[in-house]
Amino acid sequence: MEEVGVDTYHHTFFEMLGTWSFDDYFKKETIGMAWDLLTNVYGVEGDRLYATYFEGDEKLGVPMDVEARDFWLEFLPEERVIASNAGDNFWEMGETGPCGPCSELHYDRIGGRNAADLVNMDDPDVIEIWNLVFIQYNKDEKGMLRALPAKHIDTGMGLERLVSVLQDERSNYDTDAFMPLFDELQVRRAVRREKERPARNKRRATAQDKLPQSARVRPLCSHQCVALFTPVCGIVHTSVVSLWLPLNSRFARADAEWRGCVPRPHWGCRRGPG
Repeated sequence: MEEVGVDTYHHTFFEMLGTWSFDDYFKKETIGMAWDLLTNVYGVEGDRLYATYFEGDEKLGVPMDVEARDFWLEFLPEERVIASNAGDNFWEMGETGPCGPCSELHYDRIGGRNAADLVNMDDPDVIEIWNLVFIQYNKDEKGMLRALPAKHIDTGMGLERLVSVLQDERSNYDTDAFMPLFDELQVRRAVRREKERPARNKRRATAQDKLPQSARVRPLCSHQCVALFTPVCGIVHTSVVSLWLPLNSRFARADAEWRGCVPRPHWGCRRGPG
């Protein structure tokens, strides 16, 4: 939560586009359809895309995903098809259950360069936009992986990140998914919006008093998405604001300031005037 608003691509709440296959098609078809949708339907520049694949893990007993690598090489040059470890490219539902290697698609907002070294390095201009999960194992209580009799697909693509790519914006917050909220904040509270690129790789080290005004307002806009969508899930809002973070956190202070309330010493704050 402390990342929300400080960089350009993390949110309190995000919408995910996804596809499923239950033993209908697998890696070849999934990779081919992902490439086709992004490049031919959405018009994303193929030379800005990078694909990762699972490099293998002896501890898990899972070999390198050569199959996924070779399918990507039908669309991308070798330098933009990148091996990655289990932390980034092996998906698990939990301590037990279905799991398998995955393949991520990353997009370079700058273009015209080799950005392979920036993939999965928290660079705000080289972001993951789509994760293709190949569910082919089941993990038991002893941590052993066994091949599933039927193989499945589960993919997830962040809507806000995709929109920023399609609208050629270097920040998710500069797209029409968030700009109306910023505009309303400007009108109501005379909040000055800055369109800027946050310092690279300094999110956790940036002090509250050094954050630009836009980074203080972004969490409020992102949090409003939660407030809009949670009632659909049956969550009822009351006059008591429950803060998810400790009250000394940047997010909690910004939320309390916007709502015009004074933080209480324990779990939250109560609305003030207005």
